[in-house]
Amino acid sequence: MKPFLSIIIASVLFIACGGNSNNVEDQKHIVKVRLLEDADQLNPVNSRNETAKIIADNMFQTLVNTDRRNYTIAPILAKARPEVFIDSLGRMIMDFEIKEQAVWPNGSEVTSKDVEFSVKVVKNPLTNCHARKPYLEFVSDIEIDAKNPKKFRVISDEPYHLGETAMDALYILPEYFYDEKGLMKSFEIRAFKSDSIKADTNIIEFARLFNSELFQREKFCGSGAYEFGKWQTNQKITIRKKTNWWGDQFMEDHMYFEAHPEEIQFIMIPDMNTAIAALKQGKIDVMRRISLREFVEILPNDPVITEKFELLSPAKFSYDYIGFNTKSDLLNDRGLRFALSQMVNVEQVIDKLCYGLAERTVGFIHPAKKRFYNEDLELHQFNLDKLNKDLDSLGWSDKNERGIRQKMIDGKLKILSLTHIFPSSSLPRKNHAIVLKDYASKVGIEMNIVGLETSLFLQRLSQRDFDTFQSGWITGPGESDPKQIWHTESIESGSNYVGYGSSYSDSIIDELRITMDFDKRAQLYRDLQKDIYEEAPYVFMMCVNERLAISKKFSNIYGTAVRPGFWAASLRRNWLKN
Repeated sequence: MKPFLSIIIASVLFIACGGNSNNVEDQKHIVKVRLLEDADQLNPVNSRNETAKIIADNMFQTLVNTDRRNYTIAPILAKARPEVFIDSLGRMIMDFEIKEQAVWPNGSEVTSKDVEFSVKVVKNPLTNCHARKPYLEFVSDIEIDAKNPKKFRVISDEPYHLGETAMDALYILPEYFYDEKGLMKSFEIRAFKSDSIKADTNIIEFARLFNSELFQREKFCGSGAYEFGKWQTNQKITIRKKTNWWGDQFMEDHMYFEAHPEEIQFIMIPDMNTAIAALKQGKIDVMRRISLREFVEILPNDPVITEKFELLSPAKFSYDYIGFNTKSDLLNDRGLRFALSQMVNVEQVIDKLCYGLAERTVGFIHPAKKRFYNEDLELHQFNLDKLNKDLDSLGWSDKNERGIRQKMIDGKLKILSLTHIFPSSSLPRKNHAIVLKDYASKVGIEMNIVGLETSLFLQRLSQRDFDTFQSGWITGPGESDPKQIWHTESIESGSNYVGYGSSYSDSIIDELRITMDFDKRAQLYRDLQKDIYEEAPYVFMMCVNERLAISKKFSNIYGTAVRPGFWAASLRRNWLKN
């Protein structure tokens, strides 16, 4: 080849690969993801908000998890899915083996000891991971193979219906990093059943360190493809691809080993208009939870958006609901709660606020899970006329000078005044709160609506400082464990903010969790839905589709029903489409 021709070809290749750009970032494979709010922390065990999970899932790994493309269980740190069986003692046994290639950032192997340590972290009664503890309480012990440090047995003294699936709640942490002093090394897993362990100085000291700012915002160590880069509070969190990451050799196995970007930037932009402007300017590559109106009416007609972005609206395993404080003086009346459900015009919300991108649900099971969904229950119907009559029959017939209903309860005059809280970051929930307030006024109910920043909203929920609230739960493609939200044990330390439950409902949940027969479990799910429906702690509303915009400069674009609706690490840079 002649010299001048070689120079021309090299120049063309350089330009095609982005070499003509003056922007260094344009020459790197960077994915910029817009998120609504900052992470509460990046400790994957203690974190409670959605942003933290989205980011941490790129840095930390579990033994198995649900593949977001085909919704099957995929082995990640585990070499294969475990063998699961019930032994002669009635115990559930799961045999795992960790991939030989799996290593920590310091080059040491991921071993069964790290799994054992990670279980201890969750079971330590003083670690701030209360929402995670119920999902792993079934783990009674870990037995490590004496000949192979990567082989171990998970033992549950009783069968647990989720078993293998529940292991996606266990982030595997390196013992050498998070317990450098060996504070928990001498404790066996079974020791954590004793309440007296709370007073042990080593347990106290470990929890103090693990819950500290150091391991929440400064130091992180996982086996995932990405490592912590930089945290600019309320602005941006950057993670960077590890050099020679051990998992690259498994890239073809499934999406959890696809880690193409050199860097992923998570940019916090709460305001929707600002976020869409950033999207059009190319400052954001991936955006989820686009407001429904913009997604349906505005973006599809914007030539800049349609030229540069794919718009996707996959179904989402989640549901929206109105929650009642069943422990309050007013709403401890089941009849009143059931009557108030008629004030929620779900069809209108779907049509006007969700622009048709939602599906009604009668309970906590997604309608797509037909084997578990209780179709015998009737959807609540909006009916203010009947609500008026029901309130009269319940004794809320008199009105004060402001037209608000009132009633004598235990010798005291009570007015029907409700405080309704919602996360202020959600425009649809804000708009719905305004609608609810209007409907309430039409039937003689005073409703004070209060929008709160997420941390304050969660604080008010945990303190049960509300009458009603609107929120949503994220579920998964498989079965769920109702204990965290619906068991009475979760009223004080879990997510049973509404205070629902009785010995009957607890017995359903307890039986469900140890029932291995699929058909029996299906009936128990339906029985629990029926009891919740009759007790009316929630008004179940709808499952709203996700709304995504992903830059066409990437290939391998797809949407998924599993939160957050995309997997940023899967995106390949299409250098020829800058």
